[in-house]
Amino acid sequence: MSFFSGEQALDFLKDNKGSSFENKFSHLKDGDTRIVKVLGAGDLVSVPTYSIFKSVNTFTPDPLPTLNSNGYVVDNLTPFDVVSKHYREQSENFGDENSQLAYRYGIKHRFAIGFYDLDEKKCIVIDFSKKQAQTVFGAIQSNAKRLNNRAFEITKRDRGQIQINPILPDELEDAQQKAFEEAPKEFDKELFEDLYFKRDKAGMIEALAQDGVDVEKFGFTKPKQKEDSSDENPLETDAKVELNDDDLPF
Repeated sequence: MSFFSGEQALDFLKDNKGSSFENKFSHLKDGDTRIVKVLGAGDLVSVPTYSIFKSVNTFTPDPLPTLNSNGYVVDNLTPFDVVSKHYREQSENFGDENSQLAYRYGIKHRFAIGFYDLDEKKCIVIDFSKKQAQTVFGAIQSNAKRLNNRAFEITKRDRGQIQINPILPDELEDAQQKAFEEAPKEFDKELFEDLYFKRDKAGMIEALAQDGVDVEKFGFTKPKQKEDSSDENPLETDAKVELNDDDLPF
């Protein structure tokens, strides 16, 4: 899987201007708390994804579009980008219907951050939106010189709000303190591979059509109706990526 890691992923956190679909990371649902150790301040990747709220689960395209240094699509547009670009060009005012449709089908960067979970005693990856990742990495960077002497309590509040607080090792429970001391020196970067479900061009066109887009209007061939009609819509399975208020444009 292609992704942006380390400093390049951190750049996307700045406010720059200008089949089962299961994504493989650890849960942090509303009300959940995890006690973790940060093994390295650069243990994150930025992943270009697409999703449609309550319709299409988060996926990464295959192949990827060409992105500029700010993470915006500049070439090799996916079917989602083609539709998003159309509505963006039709928009006259920020927040109008076309603007919202442009956002609906546009690229959305997700951030996968690696930790060592002190209760599970293993390296884990948690998926965050940009705003959530900014909160998490703000706390990590503030404690960057003290990571060997700090654990972190990460809690997801209602509506996806993230709260993260540093904890001294002697404030941990005995088992957590032992896990903190025995944690590996480095995060297992292989855990960043193949985290997100992939869709090829045909799969993206199918997703657009099932969301009600007239794909033929955009030069794509309309997918054939599948004879096997199951009660479960594969576009709406539990993908373990939770959309929150900051995933919505308005």
